[in-house]
Amino acid sequence: FSFAALDFYFGLDDPHYAILQEFHDDQLDKVHQMKSLYDRPFGAASETYLHSIRVSEDAYTFATFIGMPPQVAKNIRWAVSLHDIGKLDVDVEILDKPGRLTDEEFTEMKNHTKYGSKRMKSLGIDHPMITLASDIALYHHERHDGGGYYGLKGEEIPSRVRLAQLCDIYDAVSAPRPY
Repeated sequence: FSFAALDFYFGLDDPHYAILQEFHDDQLDKVHQMKSLYDRPFGAASETYLHSIRVSEDAYTFATFIGMPPQVAKNIRWAVSLHDIGKLDVDVEILDKPGRLTDEEFTEMKNHTKYGSKRMKSLGIDHPMITLASDIALYHHERHDGGGYYGLKGEEIPSRVRLAQLCDIYDAVSAPRPY
């Protein structure tokens, strides 16, 4: 595992920090307020938001645990928190559908990875944080055996995405989900 692509400074002195942080906060706010077919108390966070925060915190904790430098762990947390923003572009009836999705619905659900990457690239900023977050959004459903959304396997999956994958899978199987 190489974390070279994750090891860059991102903070207040970065010339793009303010614009990227505003984008980050805006996207997470939209995910927090996502429409749902399920009743939730006014102001309560969407399940997608809660999932995104859990996965990003797990990724930060795991990165720290395995000895990654603090700046790398912070970069991972920031980028991973945006891994599911593409779900903002998926119809709520598909997102909240109880039971099995049709083939067409599943194809649209899989597109959330492309939608998320596109949202990040729409900023038009060439920055390693955008590259990192975009790659995580696009490839976080790839599997080592090639059974993921795009068929990447093993070393074809960017190493900067693998930690996010582990944490996403862990949350999917361990957290209570409406489906």
